[in-house]
Amino acid sequence: MKTVVCCRVHNFHPLGWTPSTSTTSTSSTSTSTTTTTTTTITPFIFLGSVDLEVTRVAMGITDINDPQEWNDAFDIIWGAETGAAFTSIEITDNNIKLIGGLDDLKVIIAPGAGINAFDTNYHLPSLTDIDLSENINLTVFDPSVQLFSPFFFSLNLSQCGLTSFNPTFPLPESTDGINLFNNKITSFDPTLPLPQFLVTLSLGVNLITNFDPTLFLPNNITTLALQSNLLTTFNPTLALPNFLQTLSLANNQLTSFNYSITYLGSLITLDLTFNKITLFNPPTSLPASLTSLFLNNNLLTSFSPTVPLPVALQQIVLASNQITSFTYATSYLTSLFALDLSFNQITFFSPPTLTSSLRVLFLTRNQITNFSPLNLPNLEALAINRNAGLSVFSTNSIKSNMTSLNAVQCSLSSASVNSILARFVSLGIHGASILLNGAGNQPPTGQGITDKNTLIANGCTVQTN
Repeated sequence: MKTVVCCRVHNFHPLGWTPSTSTTSTSSTSTSTTTTTTTTITPFIFLGSVDLEVTRVAMGITDINDPQEWNDAFDIIWGAETGAAFTSIEITDNNIKLIGGLDDLKVIIAPGAGINAFDTNYHLPSLTDIDLSENINLTVFDPSVQLFSPFFFSLNLSQCGLTSFNPTFPLPESTDGINLFNNKITSFDPTLPLPQFLVTLSLGVNLITNFDPTLFLPNNITTLALQSNLLTTFNPTLALPNFLQTLSLANNQLTSFNYSITYLGSLITLDLTFNKITLFNPPTSLPASLTSLFLNNNLLTSFSPTVPLPVALQQIVLASNQITSFTYATSYLTSLFALDLSFNQITFFSPPTLTSSLRVLFLTRNQITNFSPLNLPNLEALAINRNAGLSVFSTNSIKSNMTSLNAVQCSLSSASVNSILARFVSLGIHGASILLNGAGNQPPTGQGITDKNTLIANGCTVQTN
């Protein structure tokens, strides 16, 4: 009779390492033979360095061969106890092995430390975070073993030199954030599913020309950041996550936005700033949950979507386009509090109806000559400065809750300036900012000077010529 008892053998061989010990013992009797094989690995973290001196200085270490200094460096950089308990350091050429004491290690942290390679031969059961950001020579992230920590939270590989992201082993399901901001990634299409509890996926500032993953993104993602890539269209084949709250496509090369996002019932923010959009007319309604719509710095000449905007919408930003008139009726947008039309070419601002909920209106640097909107009972802040031809200003837009009026560099006469100051005094407004100075405006006269002094005495900031 023969009995064989074997311990579990780890067969991982990252970067050519071999098990540190391997022993075999055999005992025999007249009736049986027992063989016991034990294989033990020495856990380590591998860091490839472009320059050991750069790494030493970045980590704040005096002696790069001292494991206690590495333990202290992790704690100091992280700002909390990391559980680092390295027992020895091995350095070969520019390769660093942080050896032993990995069971309680909570973080791996070496931002901006001249790292060009990372690996480990251990599952790191207590790991919560990896931060290898700002290592511009780190082009690949693909650990040789699967990380099994149930506590893992975030992976920060921002500002590195990654050209793709497709690890051989899946990240722990508990992963909450993956930050790939500012790399050189040209496409994003992992072959393995992303962690199911992923909340934030940051792909901003890369070289992605088409976003069309083969696998569904996890439903728990609330933020999808694709700003500052090379997208010319956005039309992913698979549905985006149901719980998505923020979709950022800013600073790409989109000429239109024809993707139907009605089904995104949790979307709060849609950011399309700094693109080349000439017409904003979505094919279907925007999500009812949407509160912020950013379309500034595009090539819009008008704003008249044919589908109704969400009633929940709170701010619309259309600054820095080529809009010549704004006639869109907003009265049904009963939650809208901010409308920004600054830096356009508007000569005529007279929407048929403005929502009474509007509290902030920005019209800076347009070509408006007459500001006489319909009643704005809740307006608190009005910026109409740098409209060089503005000579007619209706004081009916000034209500008792106004806290800021900026009409710098317009063409207001002394009579107009006087009437504005008189309106603030008559409403008993205290603590407001009233800016009526700058080239083109005339100084107050007579009672206007008295009213200016009254307002200053009431705690207002008043600037006139």
